[in-house]
Amino acid sequence: LGRLLGLPEHLVDRHPFPGPGLAVRCLCTPEDPENHAGYEKHSVDLQTLLESSDGIQALLDDTDIQAHLLPVLSVGVQGDKRTYAHPVVLFLPGGHTSDSDYDPLLELATMIPNRLQKANRVVLSQKSPGTYRLKAGQDLNRLRIEALQEADAIVKDFLERKDLYKEIWQFPVVLLPVYRTDDPMQRECIVLRPVDSRDAMTASPYMMQWSELKELSDAILSTGLFSDVLLDLTSKPPGTIEWE
Repeated sequence: LGRLLGLPEHLVDRHPFPGPGLAVRCLCTPEDPENHAGYEKHSVDLQTLLESSDGIQALLDDTDIQAHLLPVLSVGVQGDKRTYAHPVVLFLPGGHTSDSDYDPLLELATMIPNRLQKANRVVLSQKSPGTYRLKAGQDLNRLRIEALQEADAIVKDFLERKDLYKEIWQFPVVLLPVYRTDDPMQRECIVLRPVDSRDAMTASPYMMQWSELKELSDAILSTGLFSDVLLDLTSKPPGTIEWE
């Protein structure tokens, strides 16, 4: 319709953007994170699942991938129902050597949410294995919004420079109120959520080349505002395109 109306190409091909704006990409937290939706119990459930599932354990053993639960909740969808559950973060300690490294990660991104009720999303950290804590009392304020806007601008500039903008249907950038425990500054984390879709009813993760992912992550981390950059590996369903 936009082309029929003669609108400029840069407007017609713009990525979809949520009506509430960045508000749904800036996750907030309660004042008391210690009682946040049974996180400790669900962490135990994840470890039990990893140890008891032959398929998952075989992948972990063969690849040295490690998995931990993130102490935050995100929106998902299963069947006709919304879910509100924890993401699982994966680590690949051996480092990333080729694009084929995505294969076991994507398998886990499918298997884990299907078998663990309290997980609806899987993300990847390029850093060495570590743990994360929820940052209490994070609301929608100017400093957090400006940090997210800076990361979002870096992503948009990167996509345009690499001629990737038209290849990716949508690329949400999400600010998570969690930090790595090895970061004394307790800086929050950024999630990259590039997806392929036709109508937003279903979606699959867009997999950038490892070199591109590293370059983009390094650019975001170089701002000094964030402790980690995570890549969302989840299809829709079980994850939604947006995190809220």
